[in-house]
Amino acid sequence: MDIGELLRRAGENPAQAAALYKGWIALNDGHPGLHAIMFNYAVTLADAGDLPGAAFALRATIAREPGFAPAQINLGGVLERLRQRDQAVGVRRALADAPAPCN
Repeated sequence: MDIGELLRRAGENPAQAAALYKGWIALNDGHPGLHAIMFNYAVTLADAGDLPGAAFALRATIAREPGFAPAQINLGGVLERLRQRDQAVGVRRALADAPAPCN
């Protein structure tokens, strides 16, 4: 069974899904899509009510892939929910001031 099937089965239990993500992340450090899995892990933590854990995972995602805007956007939202509004504004300001990606 692949990670997608496991997560589909755990979808109604965010804590179980987060545990699956955490295990996958620990075993796949060199995976080219790791930042996306880390982002999904952070979203799952937020859904499970673990906002400090979500903020930590989002910061780790940004450290790994600095230009990954979805992580920055979600970090701003999580920080607002944690009532850390100054930090949320700083994250959003940094995103707004970042150069646009060239494709």
